[in-house]
Amino acid sequence: MEDSSRMSTVRQQLLLLLAATLIFFTNLGKGQLWDDDEPKNAQCAREMLNRGDWIVPTFNGELRCDKPALTYWLMMSAYQAFGDGEFAARFWSAVAAVGTTLLTYHVGRMLFDARIGFWSGWMMATSLMFVVAGRAATPDSLLIFFTTLAMFLFVRLTWGANGTMAGADRLSDYLPRSWPGMAMIYIVLALGVLTKGPVAVVVPVWSLVSYVAFVRQIVKAPTAMSAARRWAGLFSPISWLVAGWRLRPLTAVLSLTVIALPWYAVVGWKTDGEWLIRFFGQHNFGRYLQPMEGHRGPFLYYLPAVLFGFFPWSTFLPQAVARAVRELRQSASWAPWLFLTCWAGAWIGFFSFSGTKLPSYTTPALPALAVMTAVWLTGWLQQPRSVHRWFLRQSIASLGLAGLAIMAAIPVIDHYFLRGEAILCIVGVPLVLMSIAGLAWSVHRPSLAAGALAAGSLAFIVLTFSFAAVRSSRYQNSNALIAALHQSDLALQPATFELCVPSQVYYSGLKVPQYGRAEDAATYLESSPRAVLVTDTRGYEKLQARLPADVTIVARQQRFLRRREIIVLGHRSTVATRPARSPR
Repeated sequence: MEDSSRMSTVRQQLLLLLAATLIFFTNLGKGQLWDDDEPKNAQCAREMLNRGDWIVPTFNGELRCDKPALTYWLMMSAYQAFGDGEFAARFWSAVAAVGTTLLTYHVGRMLFDARIGFWSGWMMATSLMFVVAGRAATPDSLLIFFTTLAMFLFVRLTWGANGTMAGADRLSDYLPRSWPGMAMIYIVLALGVLTKGPVAVVVPVWSLVSYVAFVRQIVKAPTAMSAARRWAGLFSPISWLVAGWRLRPLTAVLSLTVIALPWYAVVGWKTDGEWLIRFFGQHNFGRYLQPMEGHRGPFLYYLPAVLFGFFPWSTFLPQAVARAVRELRQSASWAPWLFLTCWAGAWIGFFSFSGTKLPSYTTPALPALAVMTAVWLTGWLQQPRSVHRWFLRQSIASLGLAGLAIMAAIPVIDHYFLRGEAILCIVGVPLVLMSIAGLAWSVHRPSLAAGALAAGSLAFIVLTFSFAAVRSSRYQNSNALIAALHQSDLALQPATFELCVPSQVYYSGLKVPQYGRAEDAATYLESSPRAVLVTDTRGYEKLQARLPADVTIVARQQRFLRRREIIVLGHRSTVATRPARSPR
């Protein structure tokens, strides 16, 4: 029996590995890098590799203080292995995403059982924002991997390989039992700090401290104590200090000092402190305290953001959360639910207070939500009548409606922005088909309905990212500059005015000066017959009266997903003019 169970676990992992590999590696290097973050990260790694500098990040020859170095180091290793290109830039993100899929499986398996673990991994691999991270040249996928690995280690060291906590009646029973185990957790989080910054340790530790504080109140209070007195202890600072101390904070400090601090210290020394000041002051505290780059939103921003990010499985998330609340209130096996709630709640709660808001910020909460939703789905498969039929059918029907909405919206988007890509509407077809099959089998044959949901989600994600996203990426605005550069045998010198398109830097392979004043841009054009200036319609209107007599428009293209055009200006004597729009 044990051998059969082990073989089943192996098959589940192999199936998840196959599906995740298909999702994250199919056509990974075919699409162009998406502005703004992908080309910034990829170019930064390229510049560091070309200089042989593994310490100071730069983009376009200027100090880049947005992110720490681990992502760049991994990209540099991929460039050396596969060559400089989109596949190499995204390679380690895809590897980390496959790893996170398997980690989510094991978290679900250890907290509950292997079947729940399988659905947890499948949901994670086919959720929208996670796939965005796993196929992008950004630090997000690595952050999700490290934080999920830390949570996996906590579960493994607390619940054990078989997920049992039988007889647990003391706080120590709900915590890792060894110093090396906690050290390993903090080492993993320290790697996250090298990937994304302090958020990689602050939020996971907050989730664990919250979990321990709640557990402490549950196990230490006498049964006769009123619920009000029991939970009032949570508002005591002592309760949180004790919870934090039980998580070995000195071990955390030691791990961060050994793993992360050396690079931070060296980059601060080599940049005279500028990198540290801008990274912590602007890109961490500044972003948290106030909106930056137009990324603002209300306090409840992350409720719809999580629903979008966890799509298509978010249609079942309200029912899964309702079950989690019931289990926390009524079940004797409350510990796994409390752990998952603190995990997801820490990320969502922390960034709800942030001034700058982006959908990707709460993606590290998705593994916990995937496990919760997998428990609900497995309960439906085991006891179909225990699930409210109306809510189930509405959830499944909403998938079909979403598919129809996509199929209706794509031709409109194509008319205004793409021109000739109406075929992309097929990405909505799997959602419609899985909805129809799910509705037909949801009550009497739930296993077939669940199979249709699994197959449909896989087809939807693969079509969206391996087909639609690849074709759409060709319409980005780096094309206009590259086309202009290739019109002449001379070494043209590009610059930009009131326009920042990082992919132009990456794909031109040149340093591209950026000007914010019209007089400076006009002076640049006068400085050399090889000077080329890239701007948009608004910038061109500001420049038109200042342009040298022989400067003309050599290429123009509609800005991707925007109304204004991107315009390339050059000298008639140097660049053969092409008044028509450059080919896409």
